[in-house]
Amino acid sequence: MLLMLVHFNTHKKTIQFIDTITADGGGDGPEAVVDGLNYAVNNLAWDPSSKKFLIHILDAPPHGSEFSSGFDDYPKGCPCGISYASVLTRMKEQDITYIVITCQNSDQALQKMITIYKNHYGNFNTVSLSNAKQLEFKTLEVICKDI
Repeated sequence: MLLMLVHFNTHKKTIQFIDTITADGGGDGPEAVVDGLNYAVNNLAWDPSSKKFLIHILDAPPHGSEFSSGFDDYPKGCPCGISYASVLTRMKEQDITYIVITCQNSDQALQKMITIYKNHYGNFNTVSLSNAKQLEFKTLEVICKDI
């Protein structure tokens, strides 16, 4: 399954869900980053009166030769045909605070994605994890800085 919507209404449920996630499948390095961001921005029930955060946890850049020169099943970009620029623009229009959390072993292609996204979206917080146990603390830390 490419995308799955999970409603989190408590901190505990969020952590319990994250603990069940495993990475498998694929074949190429890049991921369906734009698909996921687009789905979150356009399909979640965002409360217009609340502070909105999109926390993006990743270890690989999106599809597209713009981000990586390595093997990519979709070198022209997202197979859904949506551009990262249109999704980031929508995030800004909806006043969604974007936070990127990367894994310790993030590569140059992922850092290039972050630079390109910041050039379009504007500055956003990035956090690097050295292990999964840091996720809860680092996430809360960066959200608290923004509130």
